[in-house]
Amino acid sequence: MGSLFFNSEFAIKRNSYVSAYLSTDNTILLNKEKTIRANFRFSYQFPERSDLDTRKSFYVVNLGLSASLLKKKLTLALNGTDILRTGHVISSGIPLSLAG
Repeated sequence: MGSLFFNSEFAIKRNSYVSAYLSTDNTILLNKEKTIRANFRFSYQFPERSDLDTRKSFYVVNLGLSASLLKKKLTLALNGTDILRTGHVISSGIPLSLAG
């Protein structure tokens, strides 16, 4: 569905598009003392389109493991971001990195 906006010099047609983003973040306690935790995060970006470009869908999986030490006064953590290396965006055919 489009609408027409008028400027003093020219008309611009703007379109409306719908997209979605899903994400889940889960932490699992691995011992009774609750000092060792595992974390799993999954995100999915559906394809999206704007007046300027089109982006394909992509997903990202992150994993983490953390431990509380010294009577929970110190936390040691190991995190993996985009462990499957799938979190790149393809915008109008041009690959873009999410890592920056």
